[in-house]
Amino acid sequence: MTDASMTARGRMVDLVERLIDRTRNGNIEWTAADNTERAFAFSGPNSAVTIESRRRDGSDGVNNYELSLYNERGSVVMTLRSTWFRERSLIGLGQGIEVAANWNGMLETLYEEARRVALDVDDVLDDLISSLEDESAD
Repeated sequence: MTDASMTARGRMVDLVERLIDRTRNGNIEWTAADNTERAFAFSGPNSAVTIESRRRDGSDGVNNYELSLYNERGSVVMTLRSTWFRERSLIGLGQGIEVAANWNGMLETLYEEARRVALDVDDVLDDLISSLEDESAD
């Protein structure tokens, strides 16, 4: 499928996959996008993205994730959000069930990877584990 034939949403999903891959390979530096440490940013030469976590209304601890794409002027030109679709129940006249969009898991993974890089989680863990190993050697 060529870029021209993909929908904008499809291209955003493709972007998420590429960002996950590049982040895991250490090719992308994420930074905290604000002081809440719930939004993280990556800037390219002419554009940027942020990935943000928000508590989902009416949920039991489930977060929504939102990827925003910015142009060179800093305007949001596209977003990809966690989405749930209500499917009718096959049994009776129930409320139906909510089914997650196929990109929800990818957004969560991207958020966790961006957070890990921006907050130097690996270095913090290495430091703490090292200090515990040093103490056990005493």
